[in-house]
Amino acid sequence: GTEARASSAKRGLEPGGDRWFSGIGLAPSAWDGLHRNLVGKGFDSRDLVDAGLAVPRRAGDGVYDRFRHRLTFPIRDSAGRVVSFGGRALGDDDPKYLNGPETAIFDKARTLFRLSDAAREIRSAGRAVVVEGYFDAISLATVGVPGVVAVCGTALSDGHARILRRWTESVTLLFDGDQAGRRAAHRALEPLLSAGLMVRIATPPDGKDPDDLAREGGLDAVSAVIDAAKDITDFMIEESRRRFDVRTTDGRVKALELALAQIAHFESPVARSEASRRLADGFGIDDDLVREEVRRAARARETSLRPGAAEPRRTQGAALGSAERTLVRFLGGTVDPGAEALTRLLTHIPEGGLSALGASMIERWSAAYQRGSRWTFRELTDAMAEPARTTLLEMAFSGEPEPTLEDAWAAISAMKQGSLRVRLAELQKRIESARDPEMIEKLMVEKLDVAKAVQALAAGGGLDTR
Repeated sequence: GTEARASSAKRGLEPGGDRWFSGIGLAPSAWDGLHRNLVGKGFDSRDLVDAGLAVPRRAGDGVYDRFRHRLTFPIRDSAGRVVSFGGRALGDDDPKYLNGPETAIFDKARTLFRLSDAAREIRSAGRAVVVEGYFDAISLATVGVPGVVAVCGTALSDGHARILRRWTESVTLLFDGDQAGRRAAHRALEPLLSAGLMVRIATPPDGKDPDDLAREGGLDAVSAVIDAAKDITDFMIEESRRRFDVRTTDGRVKALELALAQIAHFESPVARSEASRRLADGFGIDDDLVREEVRRAARARETSLRPGAAEPRRTQGAALGSAERTLVRFLGGTVDPGAEALTRLLTHIPEGGLSALGASMIERWSAAYQRGSRWTFRELTDAMAEPARTTLLEMAFSGEPEPTLEDAWAAISAMKQGSLRVRLAELQKRIESARDPEMIEKLMVEKLDVAKAVQALAAGGGLDTR
């Protein structure tokens, strides 16, 4: 453990620190040290494989530890429950960062490291700071930066963006200061902008990463970089100049095309007009031409978002399911369960269980709530466009009794069950088409886990409502 203690101490992570990093552990170099230890305590090898802590050997029987010679970090869901682990190599082992595999309870495209600790900070600060790695998140939180979360070894996704949108309208990206970090920030823009978030991009100087910045300069250094974050237009002008030679006609055209892909997401015509002016100045292109290209890109995007366009993992159509109706009516109702209970309820709303219409209503309500305003049903109706407005008006005059907190939890349980049943059907299709015996076995195990989760919810469990 000497090497692990030295590595953590180098980053200011001393034993006895705050709760949010007290779960950091060590995975020794031995191939089956954790497996032998846990089996000795009564765990089954299959359980360890299912949890992502062990890997079946390719040849012969037995398993070996997934995490070896690494510092390990517990990954928690939005309710604070451990759903997986991540590991950072202590030496030059490859890969540098290693995550547990996706399981019935861990979807890395919908999980943000530290969200359970940062959610209240995000609401209070009015902004989330998103970084790429565990150490980045831990180091920034250690020096006092509020609202820091990290993606779990994957690119920032639509699922991450929708989760962030529940807690804030503003996100600052703080990725590594090198070329790879800038490109990662560029890739993260589309899902964030598509979710209706305001985005700024902060870049550490001299190619440093946020962990370096926090350890070397503390809160003042990190705050200075965050305060100097660029908006989308300035970042895209700078990024385009880095990639293309804007002294040439071809370079200016390519630079403009790169920037347009993000500017087209701006909903406000005023914002698009201002961005057009700055792009024209930045690239030396006629202002009217740039404005026309921005309008064309915006129209193309609006066309792609019309009803009927594909929206993954969400039910299409204007009708709300009964569970969604109950939840929307509860959120806009007069029952006041208290801020803590309401926040816990919001963290359990399943992404995969929402229709596009229900998601738009709940995301708009949640955005107002994170600003400190609990909208009434009428305020939500006034804020929505068609077809949501008509649907809400019909609900308002339906004469249905107002849902209780218990009704809202039952609705979330039903939505989760529906989402899990969709997953069961997907797994069954994959099982039927698979040919590899090992893959079939893996899919069968996952299907069993998902089925157990459905049964637990149906029996009234599976949700931490306390």
